[in-house]
Amino acid sequence: MKSLILFIFFAGLMPGQALGGIGPATQEVIDLFEKFGPISRASSNEEGVRSYIRSLVDQANATGLGATFEQDSAGNVLVRVAGHGVAAEYGGIALHAHLDMVEASVPTAVFSEIPFAVVQSDGWIHGPGFERNLGLDNGLGVAMALRYLANPALPHPPLELLFTVSEESTMAGAASLEF
Repeated sequence: MKSLILFIFFAGLMPGQALGGIGPATQEVIDLFEKFGPISRASSNEEGVRSYIRSLVDQANATGLGATFEQDSAGNVLVRVAGHGVAAEYGGIALHAHLDMVEASVPTAVFSEIPFAVVQSDGWIHGPGFERNLGLDNGLGVAMALRYLANPALPHPPLELLFTVSEESTMAGAASLEF
């Protein structure tokens, strides 16, 4: 088995800075976020986004990708994806992101009852009228990992995609991780 060292980083944008010219890979991540971003995912209420991930695993397996979905008692999710293409023979890589978000503009009690949309316009990703927190922390991290399920043609080494819960409130998911 060959070794592979992979450095992944996300260059954050400064407030008030538009996205500018984005490439196809970035657009795939944004498109994924637009699909699951509006799903309620307040701390301790991540079931909707877990179901979305499970559906992506099922769709990817329909194409022969070879992915598994596991959930521990805390609600954390581990997706294992077989290597694909020219990178399949390299050592595995784990990617981690947390599923939950904090909604700063809406009281917690009504957070899950108020749907919101993700808007992309003029190089910006925002809620309608810039009035809602979209949970880009860590929603974009989730979308980056899910890209390997949504686009089975991407070459990659064996992957473990770990999604933890309740990071924004108590860190209970990471503290009780069973994988």
